[in-house]
Amino acid sequence: MKLIAKIVFVAVVGGAGVSSMYGAPGTTTGTASQYAAEADAIKSKMLADHEYVMRLKVKAVKEKDVIKLNCLNDKLVQMRPEMNILDALRQKLDSSTGPEQDAAFNDLVASGNKVREQRELAGQCAESTILVGESSNSFTGPTVPSPADGDDMGGAGEYIEPPGYASPDR
Repeated sequence: MKLIAKIVFVAVVGGAGVSSMYGAPGTTTGTASQYAAEADAIKSKMLADHEYVMRLKVKAVKEKDVIKLNCLNDKLVQMRPEMNILDALRQKLDSSTGPEQDAAFNDLVASGNKVREQRELAGQCAESTILVGESSNSFTGPTVPSPADGDDMGGAGEYIEPPGYASPDR
């Protein structure tokens, strides 16, 4: 239960930080020129986020870290559709007026926030390191006497038959 509470808390705090990154969705009244300027700013931030993740991917390829590479590829796969949606929303924003324009702008901001979230998750992927050091094992096996023909193995007078070996190939 504590884990769920922590996740909800992080989502609320993180969501507030991410929404302020591209623009607050609550500010929906504006002129077409303001919307166009904000849309251009969101697009440029989105392209910068995509470029950042691509640089992390190149670094993971150089390090030959398959785990990081898979994680970063996953984030890129989730970013690309949002980038395509942004282009469609930008066209819708330019062609609409009034409440439709406000709704298109809110969708544009939400799409930008999703890309920013994937960038942050990609940063977490790239920062994760596996700590591998030298390890040692100090285990010593039990002392077992080797069975000789008919030797009593130190048990309670039990006879242990010598091992049988497979016959040779012919």
